[in-house]
Amino acid sequence: RIVEKLDTFHCHLDSCKSHLDRIPQIIKRFRQSVLVAATSGRLTEDWREEYGLSIDNWGWKTGNEIFPFITSGSRGWAEYYSDSGAKFLRVGNLDHDTIELDLKQIQYVNPPDSVEGKRIRIQIGDILISITADVGMVGYLREDIGAAYINQHICLARQTGEYVGEFLAYYLASPVGGLGQLTKAQRGVTRAGLTLSDIRELNFQIPTTKEQIEIVRRVEKLFTYAELL
Repeated sequence: RIVEKLDTFHCHLDSCKSHLDRIPQIIKRFRQSVLVAATSGRLTEDWREEYGLSIDNWGWKTGNEIFPFITSGSRGWAEYYSDSGAKFLRVGNLDHDTIELDLKQIQYVNPPDSVEGKRIRIQIGDILISITADVGMVGYLREDIGAAYINQHICLARQTGEYVGEFLAYYLASPVGGLGQLTKAQRGVTRAGLTLSDIRELNFQIPTTKEQIEIVRRVEKLFTYAELL
């Protein structure tokens, strides 16, 4: 009887494990759906109706108009690697379907005291985009993480200050926004990475500032729910 009961429990466990194994993919699709709804206007459709607004209020801007400063990291920083010091962000610190930086594994550097070193130092509000290998991953600098720099596989985009930074980052991460355009650009020429010109040529559909704030609020509420799951 004990063996029979254990066999029954094992069957239940296998079934539970099978369901649990599918959750990460379900959450991934959920996040993508939220970003698609956010950047297509569906997520705040009721909000616009409440305020008598239309999707026609959304305007178009290029990456070049939004980001006056776009650059990428420098090569040859291996000689500055250190066990402590400033953070040196790499592609592994970014991820898809989120704009949060993953700082669990960090490389440190003692950067050179030069113009080149200062050029790629990041600051609050900067958006980071992977431009080689797994392109289109986005990270947003919400807060001060101390002195930090980027390597050559990451693009740094610094906006004018006119826009809600989180909205721009979510737009870049969206399958129908920046990510979709960047993936298409990469496939169009069958190359391994992107150029800074690809970022400048991106098209953004931008709502009013109030709607940008509301979109960010709703996206982050839904993403928090996904995190709880």
